[in-house]
Amino acid sequence: MRGVRKVIAERMHQSLLSSAQITITTEADVTAATEIRARLTREFDFSYTDMMIHAVARALMLHPRMNSRLDGAEIAIASSANVGLAVALDDGLIVPVVRCAESKSLRDIAIESKSLGEKARSGQLKLEDVTGGTFTITNLGTWGVDAFTPILNSGETGILGVGRIIEKPAVY
Repeated sequence: MRGVRKVIAERMHQSLLSSAQITITTEADVTAATEIRARLTREFDFSYTDMMIHAVARALMLHPRMNSRLDGAEIAIASSANVGLAVALDDGLIVPVVRCAESKSLRDIAIESKSLGEKARSGQLKLEDVTGGTFTITNLGTWGVDAFTPILNSGETGILGVGRIIEKPAVY
């Protein structure tokens, strides 16, 4: 391994060694989210991941300890939700950051995440595009994955791994 792939592997391995990794898996009824997406995609293009960024950013503002970074031995609570978005590349994975996501509309998040994804795939991300995240979202649902154990980005408080959406009977 060399280059970006080597750095990514080293950072992920360091994260596994230096932080408590825990996975909690649950299912959620996302019927309302699928209905909202079906309705709003007539107005603009966005993904379920964009919806997650929008929701998580607002939740982080309600739970400041989850919206923080480890700074040496100190916990630094962030004033805004800088949500990382895991983007798969041919040679690894990179996490650009949607800054101040709590103050952006779903449309603005969709535009920004699409731009960051395109920059990532074309190798045009800058250092400021991939630093300063407080929380990351990674979505493997597109590849049919139901559940997985995402690796926490060093310094961040949490990572949300999202699996696929499937229709199934539910009893309430």
